[in-house]
Amino acid sequence: MFDVYVRGKSQLLVIRRGAPLPAGIASGWRKKRAARTVSDEISGAVMREGFYTRSQMPLIDTPVDVRAS
Repeated sequence: MFDVYVRGKSQLLVIRRGAPLPAGIASGWRKKRAARTVSDEISGAVMREGFYTRSQMPLIDTPVDVRAS
């Protein structure tokens, strides 16, 4: 079982049910629900790191310097 937390509209945090929030994670998370199953990617990350976090913030295109040295 897993606990699912959200912050804002685009950030997701998944931890093992009953575990405290990771120390390095900033505050402001709201518990959304409990989940029985999650994808293999999320499950693997929770096993390795103790949590899974995702932010769906749009990537900013940074200009690439095309001039060769």
